Amino acid sequence: SKPANPPQPLYSMNYNMVAPRQDDNLEQYEVRHKDLDRETSTEDIIFMRKFESAWRKFLSANPHLRPRGKKAARMTVLESQLTQITTSKHLAGAELRKQLDFFLESREALEETYANEVEYANNLQKVIHDRLEKQLDGVAMSDHLMQQTVPWEHFLDTVDVKATPQYEAASPDHQGLKPSARAMALIDPEGDAEDVRLRALRMDHALLSTEIQMLQKESERIDLTSDSLEFVGKFFTENNIWGILKKQQAGQERRQQM
Repeated sequence: SKPANPPQPLYSMNYNMVAPRQDDNLEQYEVRHKDLDRETSTEDIIFMRKFESAWRKFLSANPHLRPRGKKAARMTVLESQLTQITTSKHLAGAELRKQLDFFLESREALEETYANEVEYANNLQKVIHDRLEKQLDGVAMSDHLMQQTVPWEHFLDTVDVKATPQYEAASPDHQGLKPSARAMALIDPEGDAEDVRLRALRMDHALLSTEIQMLQKESERIDLTSDSLEFVGKFFTENNIWGILKKQQAGQERRQQM
């Protein structure tokens, strides 16, 4: 008769040639004489034991012939998932590397553009600085010339006040040269008339020579002042100085109202 709790389906060669799963214990599938529904002799029992032992050894030596068990199937699933994860990881890494290379190239391009802009700004600033220095030098020279010409003009104004018509008493020489009232006002009128006239003519020569120098200095000062005014006008226009000043003034007014 059959046992009350029969073992797992028998997979030995005595039945359907299907081997146990790879994660099963082979001994639990061994067929014994008591599992059969017929009488067995001693020779049958011995033969079955030898056969089952040889079959178990064969399956143990060739596990690939046995169906895959749950663990092996799970391992296959895990290996497949691991392969997918590894592939996804490689794809993500490649995409990240591509993006990183793009960012590096973009950064290099931006750095190069920024460096060029900085170099251009520095060169422009140097040019503006040199122009301002030149204009400041011109302003300083103009001021220096003015300090030379203003006292001279003041001196002439003072002499003209003193040079009344009474100082024009000297008579002209044979060439028609007559001393100016300024010269007569600056020399000592005492002495021989011819000597006075000669001294007055020398004074006129000195006055005229100095006047020429002062006029040249005044002309140079006017040119420098004109260049400075023209530069300031262009500088204010090109750099929107008036707009900046208006914004600052508006900001100050808003702060005062707060």
